[in-house]
Order: sequence, then C-alpha cells, then structure tokens
Amino acid sequence: MPKETIRRLSEDVGRLLVAGAHLAPADSALKKDHEALLALAKQVGDKAPVIGKLAQAAGKALGGSGKAISAELIGLATMAAQVRAAQAAPAVPRTLDPLPPVPPVPTACNGKDLDDLYAALVEKGQGRMEVIQRAIEGGYIVDLRLVEALIYAMGDPWIGELVSDRAIPQLGRAVVGPIRQRLDLKGTVIDGRRLRALVAVEKAGALDLLARAVKEGSAPVREAAMDAIADHVPGAPELEPYALETIAKDKSNDTKRAAIRALGGYSSDASLGAMLAALDKAHLVEAAAEALGKSTHPGAVAKILARLGDAVVAAKAPSKKGKAAPKEAGKDSAKEARERAGKLVALLLGALARHSDPAIASVAMELIDEHGAAAAQAALGSADRAQLVRLADLLGGDDQALFPVGVAAAVKLGGDETFKRLSAPFGAKGLLAKLKSDKHGEARTGAVLAHFAANPEAVDGRFGDFFLEVLQRGPREQAVRVASVLGSAKEKRAIEPLIAMLAAEKKPDAIAEIIEALGQIGDPAALDPILLQDGKGNVRYAIRAAVLSISHPSSVDKVRTLFVGLPNPTSWDSWHIRSLLRELENRFPGQ
Repeated sequence: MPKETIRRLSEDVGRLLVAGAHLAPADSALKKDHEALLALAKQVGDKAPVIGKLAQAAGKALGGSGKAISAELIGLATMAAQVRAAQAAPAVPRTLDPLPPVPPVPTACNGKDLDDLYAALVEKGQGRMEVIQRAIEGGYIVDLRLVEALIYAMGDPWIGELVSDRAIPQLGRAVVGPIRQRLDLKGTVIDGRRLRALVAVEKAGALDLLARAVKEGSAPVREAAMDAIADHVPGAPELEPYALETIAKDKSNDTKRAAIRALGGYSSDASLGAMLAALDKAHLVEAAAEALGKSTHPGAVAKILARLGDAVVAAKAPSKKGKAAPKEAGKDSAKEARERAGKLVALLLGALARHSDPAIASVAMELIDEHGAAAAQAALGSADRAQLVRLADLLGGDDQALFPVGVAAAVKLGGDETFKRLSAPFGAKGLLAKLKSDKHGEARTGAVLAHFAANPEAVDGRFGDFFLEVLQRGPREQAVRVASVLGSAKEKRAIEPLIAMLAAEKKPDAIAEIIEALGQIGDPAALDPILLQDGKGNVRYAIRAAVLSISHPSSVDKVRTLFVGLPNPTSWDSWHIRSLLRELENRFPGQ
C-alpha cells in the first residue's frame, strides 16, 4: 500500500510539473494523494515519519499560490523520489557477462548538410525524397545524430517505406533499442515497418519477437512478421508451425500471402503441400510460385514439373466450336481459364529457374517456342552443353526477349566459343563496324554490353582489348556504349580515350555515361575534365557521383575554386557543386 501510494503521487506531481504548477491547487488526483497520505500517516504513526512529511508537503502544494507552488511541487517530487529509492529492494547479485561487440555508428554527415537531411526526415514538403535518396546512396545517412529522426520518419506515409527498408538496417544495432521501445504489436502498418526493420538488423535475435507478433499482433503486424521471416530468417524451424497455422486460420488474405512466402525456406511435406495448394488461389498464386522457387524440399522440383505439365495443357485447351455457352456464376470463361493457366505456366517456370535439375532443362527446352524467355531462363541453370549451345543460338534469332538468355548461355560455354558468340553481334568487322538501322542488331549488342556491365569480372584480357579498340578507333555510338563496360571493369587503359571522348561529346546522356565510367575507374587524372562539364539534370548527378567515387584529397581545392567562381553559388543550378563541396570538406577535413 505505501509503495503504490507514493508511486501514484510521483506520477501526479510529474504530470503537474509538465502541465503547469498553477494547476496543482485544483487537481483532484493530487487531492486524493494527499488524503491517502494523511490516512497512511495515521496508520504508521512514528514508525515512518517520512509519510507525515510527504503529506505535509502535498498539503503545501495544494494550498500554495503564485511562484511558490512550483517550488513546493519540486520539493514534493524530490522527497517522493527519495522515499521510493529507499523502498526499492536491492538487486539480486549476478555474474555480469561482457556486452556483445557493436559496430560503431559514425557521424558521417557534415554539419552543413545535417539540417537539410534532418528537415527532410521530420518535416513535410517537396523534394525531401530526393534528399534522403542521395543521403542513402552517399552513405552519410548512417549518422548517430539522425537515429531519432530516422525512426520518426518510419511513420511518414511518403518516405516511411524508403527509410524503413533502405536506411534503418544500415544503422545496425543502434536502432534496436529505440525501435523496440516504440513497437506496438497490436499497432498499425507503421509498427509492421518497425518489426521488419528490427528483424533485418537482429536476424535470429528477433525470433522471440516474431513469434509474439504472429500470436498477438494486429493484421498489419502479422503480415509484416511473415514477410520478415521470408526475407531475413528463412527456414527458422521454430517459426514454421506459425506460418502453416496462419495459412489455415488467418482471416487476412494479405497475411496469408506473406505466410506462403515464409514457407519458401522449409523442406517439410506440410509446407510443400501448402505452397502447392496456394497455386489454385488467385490472390496467393504469385507468392506460392515465389516460395516454391526457394523450397528446400527434395521433391519440390518433381511436384512443380507436374503442376507445370497440367498448366501447359490447360493453357492450350481449345475453344468449343459454335455458340459460346453462357458463363456460369463464379466460374471463369474458357478464355479466362486459358489466360490464367498461361500466367501459371510463366510463374512455375520462374520458380524452376531457381532450381537445378536436369529434368528442368529437358522440359523447359520444349516450351521455349510457346513460352519464350520464361522457359529459356528455366532451362539455363540445368542445361548440359548441347542444350547450352541451343540456348546460345537464341542470340542470333529474332526474339529480343531471348537475347539475355542467349548471352548467359554463351558465357557458360566458355573460351573461344564465348568470344566468338559475344563478339558476333557487333558486325562482321567487330566493334569497328558502324551499326546499321537494325533493331535486332541493336538489341543483341545491348544484351552483350549489359551482361558485361553487370559482370565486370568477365571483362578479361581478350574482351578488354576488344572493347578498348572501339574506344580508340570505333564509331562514336559504339564507343559510348562500351564506356560503361570499361568503367565497371575499372580498366585503367581507358582513361585517356574516355577523357578525349568527354571533350568532344555534345549529348548530355552520353556525357553522363562517360563521366560515370571515369568515376568508376577512379583515377584523379579525370577530375579536371569532369569538373569542366557544365550540363544539367543527370550530368550534374554524374559529376557529383564521379568526384566522390574518385575520392581524392586534391578534389577539395578544385571544387572549392569552382564553387567560388560560380556566378550565383546559392542558386538551385549550383546545388551539385555546393553539395559536393560540403561532402568533400567533411571527407577530407583540413584540405
């Protein structure tokens, strides 16, 4: 009884100190606390004289006036805190384990940009999405001073998803405590974001929280929990029963969809059966196909192939001749059924593309004529050499959607065969041949270059020489197209020809590509030519990104000189140089 009375008194006094001390004389809760203290003082008498002193102090606060009330309330709060501390039980002695190591969170954002970024996170207005995206891409959003602002921004309807999915996980364990304090398992979509972000950071350390979220959470939180299982802790054995139960009993279709995704990491018969059954439900079919692609069940491929066979037959079902029968209520028309089966074929082929089994290639190769790139992609991961040759031949066909698969198959063949096939799209004279007005030829060339840009390690000596030749002696349109490849490969020999191209180029898109390539290579010799460019839009983004990518101390003075010479340094047209200078000064202090 005394502990509860003094606890309540502390809370009421604290509330009044925030709301305004002048409200104390009329506060009904404080009056009740005073009466309870008087009764308690009579009960304990001389055994606890401090109770009487508390009652006396509460009476003074109730009877005070003017500025004296504040002093009386503060004195009462101090006395109540001392009494509560004296009543506390001593802690049970225990062995203190060392704290787990936590990677440090820096203060990477320079002071000049910090206000802009903070405002973008906590205030409304246009342009803040771009400010936050640049900070994420630049890495300076990972700043200890922004933790609270970032956590606040998770609740924003415009930027909340971006912050939750891309910024918060970068902060690591610095966000765990603050987010857990705010997380309400019975809350809204915002709490679902908080849960996903926590699991992205804690992984297996959040399994207990996920279990509680599934059992006790609101519909948005349960959905988020299942998506978090699928994305961050797939296959956690203790969570599989919750996913199966959710599919069987949950009333929310969105939560069931997420639970189907969560089953992708499991190998049990029950999970495989649930995924296969979900293929028959329109609102779950895409999630089911995605999960089947990740299934670890040893019989998953055979089951998927069986369902694929049924779907292929259904997609070919002929229409009945004569007058069409009226559509029955609740049933698809014949056309709708064929379209649905065709969609299922594509989804199942996508699932098979994530598995490797000779049976997949045998089936998928026969479906390429009718189901195109989806079938070819499914066959690619399981094809033998003879099948790879057939897939590589697709690069010479007329279906542009098949060209990327043809490139990937040619790469798998290796050696001279790869070089022969991937150099062929550039014309009989190699890259030095000027491209004609040939859409298929353009698409073939683009597919080859896209592969090398995404896989720079594949640009070996032979292909490096091949692409350098066009940069030095080839036609302009071809040279621009290979710039990104040589940039991704960090080919130092490309520096001089790229700088020469940059000086002669007039089109903004091409200028941006050349600047980006120079930035990727990272040679300081490119700084002056890059900073001489005065373009707009994507050229300005490319200048900023390239200088930061080169990241050389000499760039500070170069950019500062450029900034000082601008006719209007504070205008929007100068934002890229202003922002760049701030970042460089922060990166290289004292330069």
